[in-house]
Amino acid sequence: MITRKKSRRKLCNGAVHMGISLLTLFTYVNQHKLFKDIYGPDYLLDEEKLPAYLLYAMLILQFLLGLYAFIRSSIILYEYKQGIRNEEDDEVLL
Repeated sequence: MITRKKSRRKLCNGAVHMGISLLTLFTYVNQHKLFKDIYGPDYLLDEEKLPAYLLYAMLILQFLLGLYAFIRSSIILYEYKQGIRNEEDDEVLL
């Protein structure tokens, strides 16, 4: 059972993870664009493209997991606010 305190903490953690992943992704894309302008369109060798794409994938997955935690915690807090979920009971009242 997720309590209000845990749900608020997960809501904040989800927002922080989304912010960090977006900031890192934005910084990495700008750096990639800058290097492309300086060194030409094919500055990355073939063996260097895979780690770059894996980093993109990991940052996007981190953002999606943060978004999932944020939405799930928001729904749980909304259920507490509406009285659907109780901290004393282990089940959701519908």
